[in-house]
Amino acid sequence: AIRLAYDHYYPVCRPGYAQGDSAWAQSPLFDCSGVMENWETWLAGQGRRMPVGKQIHLGSTYVVSIQAALHGAGLAMAHDTLASDLLVSGALVRPCAHAVAMSAAYFLIPPPRHGETPASRTFVGWILDETARAGTRLRRDGAGSPPEGGAGGGPTRSSDA
Repeated sequence: AIRLAYDHYYPVCRPGYAQGDSAWAQSPLFDCSGVMENWETWLAGQGRRMPVGKQIHLGSTYVVSIQAALHGAGLAMAHDTLASDLLVSGALVRPCAHAVAMSAAYFLIPPPRHGETPASRTFVGWILDETARAGTRLRRDGAGSPPEGGAGGGPTRSSDA
């Protein structure tokens, strides 16, 4: 298996919507249901807890929560792979500096050598090029870096995935 990125997760919003480490406390919050990296774990990474009664609006996909942030409805939890292009373009901003390394990751599992085709080799090469390019873009902003001792921000091979 080839790990495609070392993502971090953090809140995002439309430019001008909110700013500062406590922006989350006054804003509607959006997230994707069923994910391990969420508002509660992001707060725990700062030694904080979600206040009792604070509602989190859950969407069935990240697209739903990111769209809410893009339209100014509140803050959405995002991660590098999903948000990098939107952050670089200025469509979204990070109102808080705190980011947490994700325990989950995206992996590519190429076909075994005997099942490779010209098309599968082309696809694997393309996805590795794209994720390496995205990793370079993310590292300029200080995100997307691997854990201590890891290699680069782009794809790495792993036999235990």
